[in-house]
Amino acid sequence: MSEARRSYVGRFAPSPTGSLHLGSLVAAVASYLDARAASGTWVVRMEDLDREREVAGCAVQQLRTLEAFGLHWDGPVEYQSARSAHYRAAFEELQFLRRYCAKLLYELRVYGGDVPWSSLPDAYVDILSNATTFRYRTADAFVDVDPRFYSARYLRAWQLQAGLREVLVERFDGDWYRNPRTGPFMERELFGEGQRELASELAERVGAKPLSFDPVIRAIEAGFSA
Repeated sequence: MSEARRSYVGRFAPSPTGSLHLGSLVAAVASYLDARAASGTWVVRMEDLDREREVAGCAVQQLRTLEAFGLHWDGPVEYQSARSAHYRAAFEELQFLRRYCAKLLYELRVYGGDVPWSSLPDAYVDILSNATTFRYRTADAFVDVDPRFYSARYLRAWQLQAGLREVLVERFDGDWYRNPRTGPFMERELFGEGQRELASELAERVGAKPLSFDPVIRAIEAGFSA
């Protein structure tokens, strides 16, 4: 049996806002049969994030309906509400990523000399507001500027951190922070060198991929899909 077949995961994700209707049951059956045909697992995930529309006791009723039709899931039922902290952390990280990328674009205009000084406040509001969906003020255009392109260095450090985390996960598994072998590795390979290396040099030496936003984006996506 191939690895793809063994790792196949089918999902059914109802919202506990009412009884399962015919369309929902058809979708559940199709997902269940696909998973079983692939010798995979079938999980149920309750989309219980809309507290205003959620009907008390509906989740239990839906699970009983699935059982009545012989649709038995693998493992515990997942409740999205229990993952709110993960989603919030991922959203905050995404917002900071977009903000600092926008700050860099704005600072390139500030120091580039191609944009008239009088036009910079409007450029600041447009760039930052469009990137983050928060409304920025023109009054902050010259206050919210870091010297020496600090935003670029911040983003570079973020890329390094995300890349190093993937190295740690690969070497010591997802709970690398609990693995006693992690400490000596970090002391020897990371802290032991101090600041003698550039971020790109450090990443290459410990086996990380070339610095990019790819691991940063993967980490954020993992937070949203957790």
